[in-house]
Amino acid sequence: MIDFDGGSHAAQLIDVLGLLQLPTDPAVEPELAALLDTLTQTQGLEAGDLYDMINADLEAWSNTSIASDSLKTTVTGLLNADFGHASSPLSGSSYFLAYSKMRAGGSDWTGVSHAQARRLLSRSSLVKYLLVTEHLSCSQISRLLHTTEASLDVPYPAVRVLARELDALPQLDSAVAGLALWNKDQERSRVLFPDSDRTETCRVAAEVIQAWLPEEDLYPILQDVTSSRGLNSPDPFWPYLQMLHWCCLPLEFYDHPASYLYEFKPRGAIAADLFDRYRTATGNPILNNAKAVQTLNESWARNRGGRDSLALVALLKVLESLPFGIRRQVARVLRAFLARILDLCFAETVPIPPLTHVEDVERVFARFIRTDSNTQGVIEQRLADCLAFLAFPETSWRSRGLGDGVNASNLSRKKLGDVEFLDVEARTAVAVEAHGGHLSASYVAGHQRSLARIVAMRVEDSWSQIAPAEEWVIRVLFVAHSRDQVGLPSSELLSGVDIQYEYVDYDHFYALARTQSTSKAFLSAYNILVTRVMNRPTVRQSARNVLRAASS
Repeated sequence: MIDFDGGSHAAQLIDVLGLLQLPTDPAVEPELAALLDTLTQTQGLEAGDLYDMINADLEAWSNTSIASDSLKTTVTGLLNADFGHASSPLSGSSYFLAYSKMRAGGSDWTGVSHAQARRLLSRSSLVKYLLVTEHLSCSQISRLLHTTEASLDVPYPAVRVLARELDALPQLDSAVAGLALWNKDQERSRVLFPDSDRTETCRVAAEVIQAWLPEEDLYPILQDVTSSRGLNSPDPFWPYLQMLHWCCLPLEFYDHPASYLYEFKPRGAIAADLFDRYRTATGNPILNNAKAVQTLNESWARNRGGRDSLALVALLKVLESLPFGIRRQVARVLRAFLARILDLCFAETVPIPPLTHVEDVERVFARFIRTDSNTQGVIEQRLADCLAFLAFPETSWRSRGLGDGVNASNLSRKKLGDVEFLDVEARTAVAVEAHGGHLSASYVAGHQRSLARIVAMRVEDSWSQIAPAEEWVIRVLFVAHSRDQVGLPSSELLSGVDIQYEYVDYDHFYALARTQSTSKAFLSAYNILVTRVMNRPTVRQSARNVLRAASS
């Protein structure tokens, strides 16, 4: 028994408050102590007697899980007091209702102990702040509390009970998490992967993610998660991609651990609509592949077998290692990546017929040499290939990169630009960089940085064996519809090589190519380098439709 004789009356009452472990602001402890005094004066109790009574009530509550009427009256009075912004986030009724639900558990989770329930309830103010202000999910709050307060090891459904009583339950809203989010992801996919194949899509996604995660190269992991499982089909194992997509979806709205599968209802309508977009007869991928698993981890992956399951877990682990803002950005890229993989496997292709008259080709160029095609540079790249091929004929130049996609890696192929032409005898190279719309100085600066690495490799690999670096000249030809008037470089030295930067409009480049080719050669080059390449399955049908309309 604790002896209160030596302390002040107010201090004794504050000790009683500490015994109750209520979710109250310490700043209002004096006011709560005064209120506690008022509540007990009618019963003729002293502070010591009150402490003994509440201690007995708490012991009985612990033994039976049933709070006495006197305890409920005291707790309700304290929690319902109005102290403005410092008031308790829970009312007396919601406090005891949440307690009962936490203790009872559910069909898929075991209720928590009496002590854990009270400790979690005592952190209601923090939990509400994390839910409302920081947008943490219940799973993330469960993990955070256990990390910082080891005795608070409670499953996320217990936090979900509290979140519901706080009127702050994290949920996915179909109005923003359904079609609206899908459309945003599709638009990002069109920008990042305008005409890339599966390998290039993996590489581009990995490079984009490296801006936020420079210490990781996700290229091999993305290749593994999209790899084919058998000889009979080139398709990846779709259920794992569906699971990855689902795990990335809540990250747009909540600070949520990506490997937790069930907090946001994978059996619900939003999940069903998402899974149906994959047009595969796999049923619910989560229920079929992880029905009894709370999180996707290495143990689950090893039991599934295959590199794709390990890659899926590796991606989720990477996501969970990141702060929320960065995690959301990476999840956006991954959802766009998955949308592109879907498009590559399921999109219908309606080919463009070859043009038969040079006037039709001229009509196409007339449409696009002065205005952006709005196809993320796909059409501009093909037209620039055609013009460059005619301007730098193969009788004098060796080409590299004709037909490459918009975002094909210059570095991996050691290309000096989108397409490159080399005259070894003249020690001269021309790099053509096609750009749809306006060319900015910052874009050129980015190309300079990558060009420096490529030039160094070319000099080391072969050019220095032919002639000293100072004998080589590289002309970098930027072709665009418009450009900045200041800040564009004219020349520089890279690894001893003279670099000359030139800037031309599409109409000027068109005029140069036409003066160096016959109409027959012009028509042939167009059908080989534009029509044929645009009919590849990696090119989006929307871009083909734009080109088809321009030629009619």
